[in-house]
Amino acid sequence: MTTKTITEEEMKLRDQIHQLVLVAETFSKYTEEISTYYDELKNKFGLAELRKTKLVYFLIMQQKLHFQEAILIMCTLFEKPGRKQEVSFESYKKLSMERESLNEINELSTEFYNSAFFSFRDKLLAHKDKELEINQAFSYWNPIEKRHIQEMRLYIDKIKIIFDKYWKDKIANNYFADIYDPGFDQFFGMVKQNISFEIRKLRGEL
Repeated sequence: MTTKTITEEEMKLRDQIHQLVLVAETFSKYTEEISTYYDELKNKFGLAELRKTKLVYFLIMQQKLHFQEAILIMCTLFEKPGRKQEVSFESYKKLSMERESLNEINELSTEFYNSAFFSFRDKLLAHKDKELEINQAFSYWNPIEKRHIQEMRLYIDKIKIIFDKYWKDKIANNYFADIYDPGFDQFFGMVKQNISFEIRKLRGEL
């Protein structure tokens, strides 16, 4: 494996990219937790009864917003080069001379760019698809499918494998998760309690 002294500019960009990947991973984790809970509710009460609760739509919206953040970050990291230098792998390629890591980044960039996530971002998140529902409220009725969430996690895991292999001096801690996990856990716990209360009330158990 080729080693060299990297410049301060390259190190700074590495740190920025790595931090963004950790943020995307955290948002993806929140999305998975919400999705798992939604599936538990659906299996326990049935979709028809679940949709009678008002808070379930708030839950779906939160799932979509967290997933949206993960997608926007990942699309930025894998974006094709433009006029402006951005925090992206394309910008990193212009700074780094580490051929082995760049080869793997190139392969993964091609794979991601040919995936459905850029189209997903434009059509469903940026609302650019003219075939979408006229009433945009209906686009928040159904949660993001689990296969999309799992595919996103797969790309994040692949990036982290490259980081572990080549970026030995990367930031060790996920400071974003350290800050936001307690707040998310408290928020999610309150939502669960309120949804449970609302369902029991609708079923005449209170």
